[in-house]
Amino acid sequence: MGSKLILLLGLLVGAFLTFMCVNENKTALSLKYNQIAENDATLQTIIPAANVAKVETPAFVEEPEPAPPAVVELAEPIFSYSLLENETKLSAKFATSDKVPALEEFILSYCPTESCTQDLSFDENIKNSKWQEHALKIAAFLKDKNVKNGALSIGGNLFNLEGELENKEDMDELNKLLTAFDPEVYKMENLTTVTPKVVVQEVEVPAVDNTQDEINRLLKANPVYFELNSAKITPQSKKILDSVIALLQKSNTAGLKVEGHTDSGGKASYNKRLSQKRAESVKSYLLNNSNATMQIEAIGYGEELPISSNTKDKINRRVEIHLKRGE
Repeated sequence: MGSKLILLLGLLVGAFLTFMCVNENKTALSLKYNQIAENDATLQTIIPAANVAKVETPAFVEEPEPAPPAVVELAEPIFSYSLLENETKLSAKFATSDKVPALEEFILSYCPTESCTQDLSFDENIKNSKWQEHALKIAAFLKDKNVKNGALSIGGNLFNLEGELENKEDMDELNKLLTAFDPEVYKMENLTTVTPKVVVQEVEVPAVDNTQDEINRLLKANPVYFELNSAKITPQSKKILDSVIALLQKSNTAGLKVEGHTDSGGKASYNKRLSQKRAESVKSYLLNNSNATMQIEAIGYGEELPISSNTKDKINRRVEIHLKRGE
C-alpha cells in the first residue's frame, strides 16, 4: 500500500513539472511571435505592398540592318568627230561637268548645227573626261588642215584616228598633239597617212599683163596654209610664196595688196583678227624674201567676202594677192 502511494505521488510530481515546462516554453514562443509580427508591420509601413510598382523587363527587339546603298557604275565618256566628203559629224557622251566653254567654242567653230550633224548628251553617271581638251585640239587640227577622210574616236581606253595628210610637216604636228595620250593607257590605232607632196612646177615668168592671172592660178591650185589657229605659214606654203616672188621680181608691179579671208565658222570678230594676222604674215614673208622694193598692203576681211554661196565652205579660207599697176 505504501509503495502505491509513493508511485502515485511520483506521477503527480512528474505531471506538474511537465505542465510548468510546457507553459514556460509557450510564453517564450508567444513573445518571439509577437516580436516577428511587430518587425513585419514596420516593414509594411515603410514600403507598403500596394505602392510597390511592378518592374517589367522590356522585351528585346532586334533592329534590322540598314540596306547597303545602291552602287551606280559610272559609264566611260566617248567622243567621235569625222569629216565626210559632204558632211561633218560630231557624237559625244560626257559627264555633266564636261559641259565647259572650251567644248561650246569648239562646237560653234568646228561643228555648227547647220553644217554638222550633232549627237551630244551629258549625264551625271558618266565619268569626267580627262582628255576632252586634247581631243578637241586634234579634231580642230583635222578641220583646219583639211585632212581628207579625217576621223577621230575615243571611248574608254580605245583611241582611233585616221585621215590623209598633205605633208610630213602636218604629220609631225599631229604627232605632237598625240603625245597627250599615253600609249600605256590607251589602245591606239593611228591610221593617218601622208599623201605624195604636191610638186610645184617652176613657173616661167610671163609677160606683165599675165602676172596677175598666173598668181591667181597658182594660189587656187596651191592655197596658202597656216598652222592650227595661228598665222605661222607652213613650210609647204612658203614654197608657193617663193614662186609668187619669182613672178613678182620679173614684173613692173608698183605694189601689192595681200588679202586674208576665212569661212563663217566661229565668231566673226575672231575670224577678222585671224585673217588680218595671216595677211600680215604673208606680207612679211614677201618683203623679207624678195629683192624688189615694193609697197605691200595687208588687209584681213575675215568672213566678209566669201567666194562660195556656202559661207562655211572651206574654200572661203584663202589668201589672195593683187597687183597694183604703175602709171
